[in-house]
Amino acid sequence: MEITELSNLFNTAARREALKSLLSGRGRKRIVVDGLAGSGAALLFAGLPKRKAPYLVVANDLDEAGYMYHDLCQIAGEQQVLIFPSGYKRDIKYGQIHAPNEILRTEVLNQWTENKQLRWVITYPEALAERVAERDEVDKNTVSLKSGGTADMIDVAKRLREMGFVQVDYVYEPGQFSIRGSIFDVYSYSNELPYRIDFFGDDIESIRSFNVETQLSEQRVDSVYIMGNSGSSSGKGVSLLNFIGTDAMLLCHNPQWLLS
Repeated sequence: MEITELSNLFNTAARREALKSLLSGRGRKRIVVDGLAGSGAALLFAGLPKRKAPYLVVANDLDEAGYMYHDLCQIAGEQQVLIFPSGYKRDIKYGQIHAPNEILRTEVLNQWTENKQLRWVITYPEALAERVAERDEVDKNTVSLKSGGTADMIDVAKRLREMGFVQVDYVYEPGQFSIRGSIFDVYSYSNELPYRIDFFGDDIESIRSFNVETQLSEQRVDSVYIMGNSGSSSGKGVSLLNFIGTDAMLLCHNPQWLLS
C-alpha cells in the first residue's frame, strides 16, 4: 500500500475536523504531538488544513527531520515541503560551513512568503539555533526577474556584485554569474540549480534552470528570485522563528526539548 493511500485512511473526516478545531484556538501558535511512531507524524501533519503561511515542523534531530521530509514529499509532492538544516557539515563547534545546506536554508527564507504552494518546513533544534538574515535584509538582497519582463543586464550585474556575487566565465557554484552575449547565467544561493536568462535587449525572453556539468537546460520557469547568502549561520541576524514572526504555527514531534 502506498503512503498516499495510508494518509487517506489515517486522516478520517472526524480526525480532520478535530485537527481543524484544535488549530482554530485563538492565539494558539505551538502544538506538541507525542506518541506517534514511524510515519504517523507525517500522516497526521498531511491532514492539517492549509494555511496562508507554512507550518514549521520541529523534529528531534536531522535523521527524524529527513524521514519526515521524505514522507511528506511522497504524500503531497516536493513543491509543498522544504527542509531547513544546519548550515554546518558536522556541528556548529567545528565551524565548517556546508554549502549545499546553506542553499537549502536560503531557499526557505525565499519561499516562505513567495511560494504559495509551500505547506511545511521541516527543521530540528540545532538548525533553529543558527541565525539567518533579518527579513528586510533578505528583501534588500534579492533581485527578481520575470520571463516576459524587462531589465537592464548591466544594472543586474552591478546589483549582483554589490550582493557579493562574482563574475566568472562559467558558473559552477552559488554566488557566481556570467555574461556571454545575450545570455546571463546566475547561480543564486536560494536555488539548487543555476538559471540561464536569455535577453533580447532589455527584454527577458526566457528563464531556464540548467545542469552545471552538461550546460543543458532542464526546466523553464516564469520568474526567478536571485538571493545572496541570507541563510548564513554567522552570529549576526535573527533566528528563523524571529524571521517568520507571527506567521509561525509551530508543530513539535515527540519533543525531547522544550521551547520557552
